[in-house]
Amino acid sequence: MEEDLRYFQLDRIVAEDPEGYCQGGYCPVDIGDRMAKRFKVVHKLGFGGFATVWLAREEGKNRVVTLKIIAADDSEAYETCPKIASVLQMFPSFLLTEYERLFLDSPNGRHLCQVFPVLGPALDVLTDFHPRLYPERVREFAWQMAHAVAAIHSNDLCHGDEFLFFNKLSTSHTNSSIA
Repeated sequence: MEEDLRYFQLDRIVAEDPEGYCQGGYCPVDIGDRMAKRFKVVHKLGFGGFATVWLAREEGKNRVVTLKIIAADDSEAYETCPKIASVLQMFPSFLLTEYERLFLDSPNGRHLCQVFPVLGPALDVLTDFHPRLYPERVREFAWQMAHAVAAIHSNDLCHGDEFLFFNKLSTSHTNSSIA
């Protein structure tokens, strides 16, 4: 029977690098943990280069929320970036706005935690279950994304892998691409 057992490599990474759980890194979170004494973690939604994202139930308000917990070393810079806050206020219909911000202390440091409403799945996950998206949906998604990116760019910001970055180009170079 053991001859039939085979290892199949997954096509995509399904978890953040465990090496990120170090001083200054990710906040250790387990299903069932209570964050800030009122958010009970229900499920892990995802991760990125500088944060993990969790589904939680807010006790007292009996609502489900998303917690984005920033790595300790990135929390201060992320939290104090005034440009991001001003863009979020100017374009709330295009960009996800948070309910609140709070800080969490862990053995790895002090972490900014953003509380957001719960949204649907990412498009790549959605296509795993529905191999064909309807053209009208694709057009709607594309329109929303184009307008959100235009709003960000019109305020001298660009989206990178981990942050919204300030556009450091002078106005005479606005046609240059940013990698």
